[in-house]
Amino acid sequence: MMTLRELRKMRHLWNSPAQQDDRKLVAFLSSRPYTPLYDALRTTLTVIGCMPSQSSVAHVD
Repeated sequence: MMTLRELRKMRHLWNSPAQQDDRKLVAFLSSRPYTPLYDALRTTLTVIGCMPSQSSVAHVD
């Protein structure tokens, strides 16, 4: 578990914006990786247990 000391060391990451350069990645992959927001949110919420998985949802017609 992180201690307050480690959190304090990372504080600068929360106080200033960071922007990554993806030119090398795009050159390597030949395109920019893209995940639709809906898919990313659904997967994240399912994994952390805030949303049932698609296989466990009963479909009612």
